[in-house]
Amino acid sequence: MNWFGEPWPSAELRAPVCEDDTLRIPNPPVWELCVLCGKPFASDAQGVRMPHLTAGGWAEERYCHIDCLTRNVGGWQEPETGPGKTIRL
Repeated sequence: MNWFGEPWPSAELRAPVCEDDTLRIPNPPVWELCVLCGKPFASDAQGVRMPHLTAGGWAEERYCHIDCLTRNVGGWQEPETGPGKTIRL
């Protein structure tokens, strides 16, 4: 899996995906959107490029924010707040 941006969580203490600098790639083009959240990438974004299976059954390489990936894998959800809402953990 290729990665982009600064290593996370830090340059000294790298996650396993960031240990190999030969797998580091340039940040996504400005028109690319995150495959998980659909939002564009900031110039200082961190994330990965990974295989994604399309609705048509084709595999393609797509970019993903690292926060989106960890939320997706860990099952984290945005808390719902406001009148009558409770925070779900």
